[in-house]
Amino acid sequence: MAKYEIKISEKQETDAKYRVITLSGDISLNNTEEIKEKLMPEISKHNTIKIVTEEVNNIDLSMIQMFYAIRNTALAEHKTIVFEIGLPAESMQLIKSAGFDDFQKLNVVQNS
Repeated sequence: MAKYEIKISEKQETDAKYRVITLSGDISLNNTEEIKEKLMPEISKHNTIKIVTEEVNNIDLSMIQMFYAIRNTALAEHKTIVFEIGLPAESMQLIKSAGFDDFQKLNVVQNS
């Protein structure tokens, strides 16, 4: 199974404290369930969360769907969620081709 990494940290900006969850490596179907098991407790415990992707070498629609589910859960629970998702241009094109045209609304940063 391909490797992935999750880094969890806490940041403080002015008066606000928030949790930062950074994902890297293979964040595809191979690892989605395991990633979900690690992410969901963090999301349920904290009111403000930032999810960042760095150096992603594999992503598929299972993770994109998970990002949408996380966003919807956070909004339903009146939490603040911010995504900083950097992906290669070819991954962004595949996501758009799959019908996720509004993926940019998740605060996605496209890497060239």
